[in-house]
Parts: sequence; C-alpha cells; structure tokens
Amino acid sequence: MLNARSLMNKLDMFKLTVHKYNPDIIGITESWCTSVISDAELQLTDYDLFRCDRKSDNRGGGVLLYVKSELKPIEVQLTSSFVDYTCCKVGNLTIVIMLPINEQRNSRTRQQC
Repeated sequence: MLNARSLMNKLDMFKLTVHKYNPDIIGITESWCTSVISDAELQLTDYDLFRCDRKSDNRGGGVLLYVKSELKPIEVQLTSSFVDYTCCKVGNLTIVIMLPINEQRNSRTRQQC
C-alpha cells in the first residue's frame, strides 16, 4: 500500500520498485490522477489496473489497484459511503482500496468509476 500524494511525478521510481520486488497486488491512495491521465500512462506490464480518479477540481484523492494479470482479477462494484474506492475479486478474495475523507471538509459524493 502506498500513499503517493501524486503518482505521476514518481511514476518512473514506482515502476522500477515494482520491477524489483514483483508484488502480486499493489494498492495506491492519493494518486491524484484525473481523466486527463490515460490508463496507458499508468499501466504496468503483466498487471491489471483498477482505478477511481478524483472527480472534482480539488487537489488530492484517487485510488489505484494493480493486480497481477495471472491472478485473473475481476472488477466488482460495492456500495460504500467512501468517495474514492475501487475493488476486484481474485478467486474467493475481495480486494478493496478505499480513501477515507473528512466529510465535514469535503462535500464530494460517490460517483461511478
């Protein structure tokens, strides 16, 4: 699990670290990704990417989940009060990456990712 506080400015280092350690599952919070950033820019070889970008003009938010393709992950939709989350199933396991927010400071509502 990584709290990136913007992944794009660390993307090269992130990819080198993934290549070195070869993890099965990688969860990232505070990706700060938006719809301007394509899946192709974030893609890692041999991983499936699940993402939920921030929906507002406010800086912050966003989650990414990378799962080894050989594990055959399947995206699933859950009902949650969390604004930023993504989830998938791997066999009998459900993997969820959530970004908790302070509702008093953030009036965003969950939108479909």
